[in-house]
Parts: sequence; C-alpha cells; structure tokens
Amino acid sequence: MREAQLYEVQVGGVTIARYALKQVDRARGTEVFIVAAAGHAPGFDLVQSIEPVIAAQCAEVDSIVINTRRRGLVKKLSKQGWTLDAFVMRKKIHV
Repeated sequence: MREAQLYEVQVGGVTIARYALKQVDRARGTEVFIVAAAGHAPGFDLVQSIEPVIAAQCAEVDSIVINTRRRGLVKKLSKQGWTLDAFVMRKKIHV
C-alpha cells in the first residue's frame, strides 16, 4: 500500500482544486482511491472538468474508488460512467 499523493489543479497560475490519490494493490487488481478532493472556481464544474484528468492519471489501474455522502456528486459521477458499488454502514460505539 502506497501513501496518498496530493495534486493541484491550476488555471492561470491560480490553484482552483486539490485532490489526493492513494493506490492500493490487491489480489483482484489495483485500485486508486480518491481520498480527498476540494476546490472552487466560479462558473467552472470541477467534477466534470477534473474527473477525466484523474481517470487519465489512473489509466493503468483496474478501478478508481471514491466514498462520498454528497448525492449531487453521485449524480455527476454517474453521468461520467461511475456506478454505485457498495453501501457503507457505521455504528457509533462512543456517542
């Protein structure tokens, strides 16, 4: 398992987004996890614009994975060929 690597997206010398990718090698293939992503640029759809860049970076792996609570992100990624793959369950022990 490798450490996550941080990437910056710049437009005109200004950082508009950052994301971190972590590659995990498993018996069933290599996955890259988008472990963090943040950014903002008025009038610029970051998901639509940056997802293809991330996909190109990960062209040699078997799959890309992201966990999110944001329904809007799920909708946007679905339009770009992503599929819902799992449900995450959590039980708080110390409340």
